[in-house]
Amino acid sequence: MTTPDEAALREWLAGLDPSAIEQVEVFDSIGSTNTYLRKQAAPSPGTLRVALADHQTAGRGRHENRWISAPGRSLCLSVAYTFREAPANLPALTLALGIGAVDALAEVGAEGVRLKWPNDLVVADAKLGGILTETKVGKAGTVVVAGIGINLRLPDRIEADIDASSLRPVDVASLVDELPTREELAAHVIEHWRAALMHYDENGFPPFLRRYRTLDWLRGRRVEVRSGESVIAGVVEGVDSDGALQLGTPAGRQSVVSGSIVSAEAPR
Repeated sequence: MTTPDEAALREWLAGLDPSAIEQVEVFDSIGSTNTYLRKQAAPSPGTLRVALADHQTAGRGRHENRWISAPGRSLCLSVAYTFREAPANLPALTLALGIGAVDALAEVGAEGVRLKWPNDLVVADAKLGGILTETKVGKAGTVVVAGIGINLRLPDRIEADIDASSLRPVDVASLVDELPTREELAAHVIEHWRAALMHYDENGFPPFLRRYRTLDWLRGRRVEVRSGESVIAGVVEGVDSDGALQLGTPAGRQSVVSGSIVSAEAPR
């Protein structure tokens, strides 16, 4: 394993306001960067705490699904942010952070990345990474811990039990001429996420909606969505100003605030 270089990360972050980041920590191996930050003290409002790891032994996706990361081959990054006031629509924050991740990847030459509601980064029909956003409310206010896992260079053979509903994996190495270091990509994600979090803090999701629509991988696809105990089938018509998935069904339009995509067909 190769521990991320904290000095190199700070050098890439040198252009940020020095008060933007309260603490940066790097690890060679950790259970989960999200879990770690959730146990730490909340950062001051408007600032970030950052955890970056070479490898996670208990990485998590949504609904406690495993995020498998090979040592030295993935970006495993989490940030914690304290909102000055609790936003009215926190579930849509993941979509705004997805836009920030797309912009960060474009900075290192990884073009063509789109967003699969509610939290995946995809290229064509393959999964590049995912975002996990968690919230805790305490005396300090509403704290969001957001984590991202991005495949940098996949092993030649992937030994993982990928279920039939999952997209095949893809990596950054296949999208760029020169693979960026984790520190460079992490710095770009941190910069774009801080900007997104501050903008969301002030304005919520509506200002992000138009851009999200240009990146929406699901739009026009026939999908099945598991929401609670129900599975809803329909054609994706986009998301609304609250970030809820809009489905055209035989019974009319249905809005899904929270759920998981069970299947998705190519647009017709």
